[in-house]
Amino acid sequence: MDAKRPRLTLIYAPATRAEFNKIWKYHEKKYNKEHAAEYIDFLPDGIDALTTDPHRGMPVDNFPQLRALTLKRSPRGDGHIAIYRVDQAKQAIRVLHVYHTAQDIQGRLRRKRP
Repeated sequence: MDAKRPRLTLIYAPATRAEFNKIWKYHEKKYNKEHAAEYIDFLPDGIDALTTDPHRGMPVDNFPQLRALTLKRSPRGDGHIAIYRVDQAKQAIRVLHVYHTAQDIQGRLRRKRP
């Protein structure tokens, strides 16, 4: 019998909470409140999968301590990328940022220095 992997704790950095707020406002303005609410629920649902599979995301070029998980509602079109760090010692995943797929993620990370 295989032992289940432990579920890691998910921690959102303050910057991520602010980014969620901006995403919600954008979707509310472009679409409507219902769409914004559905989309903003979709993002943490996808990120939550990291608690049982922390290496699901891809390594981030030039930032070996970071990983990136792409979240899209449809294979076509844009989505968001969750930037996170796995802390095995604390059995936690720290989500540092959530960026739009069209954004210059490398540039943003260089400016923020995670």
